[in-house]
Amino acid sequence: MDDSVKFARHAAITVWEKGSWPNKVPTVHRVEWPSLCAAVEDKSITLEDALKDAIDCDFLGLDELGAETDRYKSGIFISALATLLGRRARKWTLAVTNVPPSKWSTVWDVRVDDRFFRNSTILDMSKVPSYSKNGDDI
Repeated sequence: MDDSVKFARHAAITVWEKGSWPNKVPTVHRVEWPSLCAAVEDKSITLEDALKDAIDCDFLGLDELGAETDRYKSGIFISALATLLGRRARKWTLAVTNVPPSKWSTVWDVRVDDRFFRNSTILDMSKVPSYSKNGDDI
């Protein structure tokens, strides 16, 4: 199990312990957005199948938004991201991106921008220093 899945599960269980899911243990799912887009593009999986668990789970970790190449920034994948975020309204979603909030509407689309900001808490970590040797992720 990689670290991002461990983090997502830890965050979901922490929220659950505080009473957000009083009658069940939350379901957790992680999506690495560039990998999902590549699998759909390669026809390894349909977009509907790729998004099913992400839409239905209690807590979603949506990773590497903004790391994708230009072909993922328009068309079907932007519509899919907007749909995913819209269908997850009132559910816990942790989205990780290197794109600052002020650039979201220009990088993705106003639909995605709107869904990110509506009823959300945004933690802008761009000013936090990196403690890795060469500035890369630890």
